[in-house]
Amino acid sequence: MNREKNYKIIDALTPLSGMSYESGVIRIGDMYSKIGGIIDYPSILPLGISSKYNKIPFSYTTHIFIPENSGIFTKGIAKGIRQAEMRGYETRDASIEIFSKNEANSGREMIEQIQDGDTVGYMINLSMIFGETPKEVKDRYNRYENQIEGLQMRFRGMSHLSRQSFKTLAPFYTIDSEIQNIFKRNILFSDFCKCFQFAGNQITKEGYYLGVDNMNGLLLHNSWERKNNINGNMVLIGESGSGKTTACKHLLFNEFLIGTKIIVIDPENEYGDFAKSLKGNIIDISGGNGNIINPLQIRINLDENNNIENSYDFHIQKIRNFFNILLPELKYNELNLLIRELEKTYKSFNISKETDFFKLDNRDYPILSDLYNTIKESFNRINKDDDYYLTYRVILDFIRELTNGIYAKMFNNYTNVNLDNDINIFNISEVQNVEDNIKKALYYNLLNFCWEQITNNKKKNENTFLVLDEAHLLLDSRIKDTMITLKTISKRCRKYNANLMIITHSLIDMLDNELRKEGQGILENANYKILLGTDGKNLEESKEIFKLTEQELDILALKKKGNGIFIAGSMKTPINFKILKYEKEFVLGEKSNGT
Repeated sequence: MNREKNYKIIDALTPLSGMSYESGVIRIGDMYSKIGGIIDYPSILPLGISSKYNKIPFSYTTHIFIPENSGIFTKGIAKGIRQAEMRGYETRDASIEIFSKNEANSGREMIEQIQDGDTVGYMINLSMIFGETPKEVKDRYNRYENQIEGLQMRFRGMSHLSRQSFKTLAPFYTIDSEIQNIFKRNILFSDFCKCFQFAGNQITKEGYYLGVDNMNGLLLHNSWERKNNINGNMVLIGESGSGKTTACKHLLFNEFLIGTKIIVIDPENEYGDFAKSLKGNIIDISGGNGNIINPLQIRINLDENNNIENSYDFHIQKIRNFFNILLPELKYNELNLLIRELEKTYKSFNISKETDFFKLDNRDYPILSDLYNTIKESFNRINKDDDYYLTYRVILDFIRELTNGIYAKMFNNYTNVNLDNDINIFNISEVQNVEDNIKKALYYNLLNFCWEQITNNKKKNENTFLVLDEAHLLLDSRIKDTMITLKTISKRCRKYNANLMIITHSLIDMLDNELRKEGQGILENANYKILLGTDGKNLEESKEIFKLTEQELDILALKKKGNGIFIAGSMKTPINFKILKYEKEFVLGEKSNGT
């Protein structure tokens, strides 16, 4: 709590000049207050309902969760189900019959959740309203009560139990049993999480629910907190079936709720249903749906001050890497000739270092067919005994392959993709059965497109989360430039209000002998790491790199889905990605009634 801003509340809770209880109003030093609590809630608790009343001026609210023995709790719910069914059976009032039926169904769902391992208990919400005079307190209390009723809840004052209410609400006292009996409402822990924005745990000071530790304590995550964390980048490592995708969707769902723009490169088509459930944008650039990102389009890259970097030279280096990945058979002299012909093509389109790229649209750039025509013209002008004849012949054959058939559908057209949606999923699953170089080139081209979007998003003041799933597809010891690009993005994205998540099944992929320097750089540039189930060499590497204890190694070696180690900076904790009921529809694709 900020003492400068909340000194009146602090003085109220730790009074220096005495207290008295009179006519339902508590005098605390020079201030007055009145306490009440919520006694009735909607049958379906809306997501984040507490935020509607937590910050009402001149009020202080305490939220309490009391765990209960699940066996005793289940018996109580079962009894309530029987009573609700009997009430519905005996009544002739249709509204009571419907209400009773819903109450019984809700009870059954709660029992199912308990059997699935959800923690159960009681929720208590108490609020203290402040004022300078007794009248001011009562006026504010009435307004507060009206606001609570506007949320389909009922608020009850504690005139005759003011002393006990204050003791329960104050942070230095235990819960009064009489107050507990009046205000407690049975609730699942997942529903409790659904209602409240938490603050405080041993790793993160604020944020949304991420998971629970080995003591069932909440783990919170705020990937945008920059005061104590250098960045919000994350590396997620785990074998197939360890729960990587579920953990990622859970995190992205919560990022979506706080307004983060999401971009996912999805090689396995695992995020399509997630995007559909949130009305996101699914972009299939595998060649079958007409979606293309033109590799010859020069990307506008802005620096952290929104100034254009040398986009032309930067692009020439990137396109050189692209052709090196796409056409690994090209020799050094052949690649150099190809780049010279590309620059000649740009010149024919009046594109140079001096071009104002902001004035060009997607159709002002050449495509691979234009490059092919340029090469063909040059080839037709030379003799067969020319030293460059065979070189031209080779690159002409290569580029011809890219302008026809399936490759043309991936690369040979104008860019027609936009990222106007808050959720953008790039589906590249259809290329998984083509040559390795095609997959890597498509991924690399897409990565550079996404980086352009991120550098330009700073002008819009948007937070962007870029997820590279199955990142091992980018890792190739023969092409270090790809890893260098990835390392550069991981270092610079913080300056553009962006976070990078890299997901891979193997730590070894990132620490190959030829790539170890870049791989370690990427790991060091990720403030957060999530390690899920693994064994063998990966487990040995994890132990060495992350200094894991024997207990932490046991968690990973057990390979229990959704269980692992969460690392934030220098701190580590076990984590279980326990998916809460209200998010299952979006994260797991399970339909929910919202209860």
